This record gives sequence, structure tokens and C-alpha cells, in this order.
Amino acid sequence: MITLEYFTNENYEAVRSIHREDIPLDWVDGPETLMELTEYGLTHACIGHTYAVKHGADYIGLILLGEAIPWKTDPPEMQGLPFYRLMGFVIDRRYRGRGIGGQVLEMVIDQIYREYGVRPIALGVHRDNHRAARFYEKHGFRKTDVMEGNDYYFLRFPEEKKEKPMITVIPYTKERIPDVLQFEHDLRLEEDFWGWAIDDQYIADVTKSFDDPAFANSLSLLAYTDGKVVGRIDSTKICSHFDGSTKAYLDWICVIKSHRHKGVAQALMTVLRQELKKQGVDTLIGLIASNPDAQRFYRNLPDAEIRDEGIWIDL
Repeated sequence: MITLEYFTNENYEAVRSIHREDIPLDWVDGPETLMELTEYGLTHACIGHTYAVKHGADYIGLILLGEAIPWKTDPPEMQGLPFYRLMGFVIDRRYRGRGIGGQVLEMVIDQIYREYGVRPIALGVHRDNHRAARFYEKHGFRKTDVMEGNDYYFLRFPEEKKEKPMITVIPYTKERIPDVLQFEHDLRLEEDFWGWAIDDQYIADVTKSFDDPAFANSLSLLAYTDGKVVGRIDSTKICSHFDGSTKAYLDWICVIKSHRHKGVAQALMTVLRQELKKQGVDTLIGLIASNPDAQRFYRNLPDAEIRDEGIWIDL
């Protein structure tokens, strides 16, 4: 569980122990600088906060978001305009790649907006810190051509944050096969590496499965946006005499590339878990794909842990 705690002298040493050896101080300011800025802000009654980020009992990050003191190097569109400046944001390298950074960023922005009101946000990204640049652009920041030293200014205006599309999740039924065929077609237009053909035999097998009692324990859901299927998730209940339990196997979850990172996979997973729980299922078991996006998605699921190993056995 991620929580935010004010950065103070009491947690200063713990925050200093965060593993950030791969991020030079000339890229992202360290705890010493942020403590100086925090004390300046408190002394001069500047609005905003510096937060220590915790994962359970461990300190794993640091971030400052507060009232911007004007600099001569500020971009023209920010001059004379009240805005916030984001500084010193870092996550312990052992906790990266799980979606925690994005979660923390939005938590902090939401908290500051609630306390002090909505304003634009400016931050600096070192010219060589390409990973950070991609991260901030993903979260609605726009790179400018203006620099402060070796840092490019990135700006986020409230109206520039993209609204998430309306996502509707419904069961996959026989009548929706044409929608799924279009989904499979769209999927291959954007990524042509899927390993099975959408041919007459595929269509016949899928159609037949909806009338076959052997598939009674199968549950598949479709995610619709603007009337089109943009994602799907498929599972099967597993009932075992071993301990009398009912579990489920996560067979497949897929989202069209252009609709990823927009909450589609999360919506599918949330509804699937709710439906399986209604059916008395206590655990959902799945294999994790090797691609980085899948790894990040599964590692960031709530109330889930990665254990054991999977094996495919041909019969």
C-alpha cells in the first residue's frame, strides 16, 4: 500500500537511504536540497508540501510539489501566472516498473489541488534523462524548448490532462462474435505478430464453443469504447477434489495497442474479479507474459502476489 508522509527531520535519515544510485544529483535533487527547499517554504509560508513516499513500512520515494517562486528562466507562458513547481521526484530503483511512480505523482497532484486549488505545474527534466521525459509526457506534461541549465521545462496545464475514455465491460456472448472478429482484425493492424489465424475454422470453433456444455465454466468479458471492442479477458473456473475449492485460471487478457494505458485492462480485471467472486471463486491464477507491459500490469495488481512457476505441458 502506498502512503504519503510529510518530509521532516524525523524521517530524513530513512529517506536518505532510498536506493537511487542510478540517478545523478544533477538530474534529480537529493534529500539535502529538498529539505532546504522545504524549510524555506515553511519559513516563507509557501503553499505546497514535500512528501516522503512509503510502501508499507518502507520509505521508497521523495517528491516536492509547491508554490513556484519565479525564476528568470521560466517559460513565457508561466511568467506572471501562479503555478506549482515539481522537484526532486524519485522512486527507489527496487520499486520501479510497477506503476508506483504514476500512482504517486497523481496522488500528490490531487492532494495539492484539493488543499490549495488547481494551477499549472512546471518541472525540469535533464536533457539526458529520456526515461523521465517519457514518464512525464505519459502523465500529461508537455515538453518545451525552454531550458534551465541542462533541464528542459515540462508543463502540465489542468485542461491538457487527457480524459479517460468511457469503458463498458460486458460478457462475451455468441451474438458478439462479429464484434470480437473486428477486434482481432484491429489488433493485427497495429501489431502483426499474433500466432493464430482468424480464418473460417477459428470462427467455427469459437461459435461452436458457445453451445458446448464443456465450456459452461468459461467466463469471457469484452471492453467497449465508442461502440467497438478494444479489449478482452478470458477465464475458466477450476473445481478440484483436492481441497474442495473453486479457483479460476486467467487464460487471456489483451488490449489493442492504441488503447493501452487508458484503464481498459484494469476495468476488465476489476469486473472479472467481481464476477468470479459472485460465483464462489476464491483465487484467480494466471501465467505472466514476458513482455514489459504485462509484467508491470500484473505486479501492480492489488491483493496479488507472484509465486511458484508456470509450465506448459503438451498432451
